[in-house]
Amino acid sequence: MQMSRVATRVVITLIVFSFSTITNAFASSIMVENYDDSEILHYPIALVQGRVSEIEQGVVVIENLSSNAETRIARAPILRGRFKTLIELRPGRNDLILAAGANVRPFTLIYRASSNPHFVRVVWFRGADETENDDHSHGGDVELKLRVAARLWQTATGERLYAGGYGRRSFRLETNDNGEALVWKLRGRKRADEYISLSPTERFNAIYRETRESELGDRNACYFILVSLGAGGNASFDSDETRIALGTNEVAMLDASRVVSWPERLDQVEEFLLDASRVSEEYARDSAFRLTKWSLVSSTLGAGLHELGHAFGLDHSTEPSDFMSRGFDRFNRIFTVYEPSSALGETRFFDDDEVASWGRTSALRLIRSKWIE
Repeated sequence: MQMSRVATRVVITLIVFSFSTITNAFASSIMVENYDDSEILHYPIALVQGRVSEIEQGVVVIENLSSNAETRIARAPILRGRFKTLIELRPGRNDLILAAGANVRPFTLIYRASSNPHFVRVVWFRGADETENDDHSHGGDVELKLRVAARLWQTATGERLYAGGYGRRSFRLETNDNGEALVWKLRGRKRADEYISLSPTERFNAIYRETRESELGDRNACYFILVSLGAGGNASFDSDETRIALGTNEVAMLDASRVVSWPERLDQVEEFLLDASRVSEEYARDSAFRLTKWSLVSSTLGAGLHELGHAFGLDHSTEPSDFMSRGFDRFNRIFTVYEPSSALGETRFFDDDEVASWGRTSALRLIRSKWIE
């Protein structure tokens, strides 16, 4: 069974690429707008966006024929002829096939990992008394959620710098032997309630100091620290007791109270960002008070990148769409072609200048940062 499946894929690959010279008619109907064929990326999650000239509404399917991973196939809706979809790349050449209806387009992207000696280290910080039960109170596997989040921040940084005319540059994530974003687990010196009794600034300083003084201390690392402290199950989501969102001097910190809303897999991202289901005010404010699942995911993931911006040396901004102002609430628009309204059944379309971005001042500082390559 496995051999026939592999053989089938090989035959499909040969057919498509052997006849690439006569698929121009197909290729012209599926247009990739943000990448050139055979472009080199230095981060592994590509955001492929484009248009299908003959289809107003439908589905686009993209397959990475160079990969055997579960993430080799992605699907996304086509609306008003436009689509955006995420596909994971393997190191080296990636031969992709985009299909929409009867239209097929081969496309190649090349992934070469960044060689920047400076990197972002992701840490999941817990109190000394927290147990495995506390780990499971965040609505799933926090490690998987953090891996997806970190890759989205990396892709969002590169794609929005590119959209602003600054080149496709991003930060390097620390990875494991499989090329996955590495998530370190660190247990603090104090009990969760002892950290909670501190002010947010005191808590930030204590956790950062302990992280730096642990085996995770590295002068080439910029830290993103997700702080648990039992917030997933024991503390009220609407309470300020455990909430923290700060970033400065090579460290970004965010509490885990909203991680329950984050996707665990790459193929869940669009589904989560288009879910207009209502959520309770009691525990799920998204800072823009939109009270939907997609807005909660958008604002909280956007807040993580906002704090990383501070860690990279950026200040707050007055530009509405800048990640360093309220632009982080629009994080969802990077990855989708429309936005569900807070009222179910309604759809909002947006222009590129309404998408979360790096404003001019932020971008100019960012591209000079040692963390960005």
